[in-house]
Amino acid sequence: MLVCSIIAPTTVFQLDGQTALDSAWPNCIYINKPVTNPPTESSFTCDYWNLLNGTGTNGSFQGGAGDHFDLRTFVSGSASSNAFTQGSKDIQDPSSWHYSHNPTPDKDTITNGYTAAYTRLDAGDTDTMLILGAERFSVNGDANIGIWFFQQDVHPIPGGSTFTGNHVNNDVFMVSAFTGGGVAPTISVYIWDTTCTGADQAYNSATPSKSPNLVCAGKNVRYVSSFVSLCSDIQTGGSNVSSSPACAVTNQVAITTNWPSPAKGGGTQLPAQTFFTGGIDLSYVFEHILGISSAPCFSSFLFDTRTSQSLSATVKDFLSGGFPECHVSVTKTYTCNSFNADNTFNYSYQGSVTNDGGGTLFNVQATDTPVGGTAVTYNCGSLSKGQSKTFPSAVCPQPGGTTNTLTTSTHPASNVADASAQTSSSGGTTITATTGSVASTDLIVNGVNQCSPRVGIDVSKSCVTAFQASGSNIVVRVDYTGTVTNTGTLNLRSWQVTDAVLGGGSGGGPFNSTALLAPGASICYTNLGVCPNLTAPTGVSSGTPTGAASYFPSSADAFGLTAGRIQFTDTVTATGVASNGSNVGPKTASAMCVICPFGACAAQ
Repeated sequence: MLVCSIIAPTTVFQLDGQTALDSAWPNCIYINKPVTNPPTESSFTCDYWNLLNGTGTNGSFQGGAGDHFDLRTFVSGSASSNAFTQGSKDIQDPSSWHYSHNPTPDKDTITNGYTAAYTRLDAGDTDTMLILGAERFSVNGDANIGIWFFQQDVHPIPGGSTFTGNHVNNDVFMVSAFTGGGVAPTISVYIWDTTCTGADQAYNSATPSKSPNLVCAGKNVRYVSSFVSLCSDIQTGGSNVSSSPACAVTNQVAITTNWPSPAKGGGTQLPAQTFFTGGIDLSYVFEHILGISSAPCFSSFLFDTRTSQSLSATVKDFLSGGFPECHVSVTKTYTCNSFNADNTFNYSYQGSVTNDGGGTLFNVQATDTPVGGTAVTYNCGSLSKGQSKTFPSAVCPQPGGTTNTLTTSTHPASNVADASAQTSSSGGTTITATTGSVASTDLIVNGVNQCSPRVGIDVSKSCVTAFQASGSNIVVRVDYTGTVTNTGTLNLRSWQVTDAVLGGGSGGGPFNSTALLAPGASICYTNLGVCPNLTAPTGVSSGTPTGAASYFPSSADAFGLTAGRIQFTDTVTATGVASNGSNVGPKTASAMCVICPFGACAAQ
């Protein structure tokens, strides 16, 4: 068996059959908030029903006070509420139950029901404590009360006569009898267990507390144990407070509630023995008695009244409500880490799945779905209460053949992470969570955005003059070449270079290409390769040097004299289109071309 300490429910709640704070009740122990790592506990004034229930609004987290609980739910009923019919039994699946709108006998009618969950530290682990309460309309005769805690959402179908939801293994059922004036209650605990095919001979159906622990009590139901413990006798002048892992108590005197409570005979008071309350250290029951490492967490509950403690007893009135103790949440980050020259962006994601509910979660999975990418599911095993796991990590490993990175042309991009978990190691019910659409953020390194590409282009030019025969004349020819360079961080998917001479004419070209020009790369625009090395010829030349371009200047192109020599000038202009569609440039470069025939001029 696993080792688990007994933590009495009386250490987290005032369970003395009263609704108001009793100054004689000792302080309770609660986990300090905000929760530290590791968490710590301190002594505080106990929570009590008037504080917790407030004015009695239906649902969880209604208008009460206090911040020590994990979850609380209040469900109001009436003196003529719904009742079980057609022989419905607790040992049946809820989907087989039937109900009607006929009133039940006063002593069997539940007018209000409420539950709460608390957490205590237990030798480095935590224990889940369930606190519960209910009111009867009248005390005309004995009655018995039971409460189911379901892992599925079990409730009557509105406007119908049946229920939705089913039992799953390790659903918990507690039965307590209003006998002996309510001063010596016995709480019998059962679980739903489909390995039980019928009642064991050792099970005592008339007096379950006389049965040995862990025997089958019927088909699909296992008897766990019984606890004979009055939570406290403080209300009648005593000083005893139970240290049992489970206890119960009823009010021995009339009490007043802060919430509406329709007791028989009118008024605002609950008559003696109409108020039932109790608690249980659920973790102790599962870990110490059942030998199950973690208690399940629950989704709903149902109080019922019954003719006896027997599991086959006829069930009467009921009151059900949501108890969303199980909860999982998921968060994630989506980061653009860098970009590529083709205007695509490199992303990575990381997330965290957290059990922020009241019990251990099993088969926890996180699925990340980047827009434009492939969904990846991470198996994270189980999560104890309050535990978080990061995906991907050693405890939520990256599946083989997958990655948590993505390259896409979208920027910024979005991503969704979903989580799912089961409430029991045997399956239970499945709960889910989602981040919704998460927008990416850009990585910043030393103040520089790593996903902010820039575009740029540069151009150079060199030229020489030459003489060329043209018929019976000698004319001047200007030879030139140069490079176009991608000075940006994105590919240039096209570029063009034009040459304009002084006076507005064309010096040749245009030169262009639709071949990609990578960042930092240069290419000769006159031959789409390596530029030739131009030198001034020493005689009359016959044509343009290989790989260069040329034009014949007119007198209008003469720029002037330099050291007694005529020179010509013209300008090349480069433009382009980057891989993101942005126009690049214009960028210009000019060159002076001096006439120096037959090498007679001084060196330049």
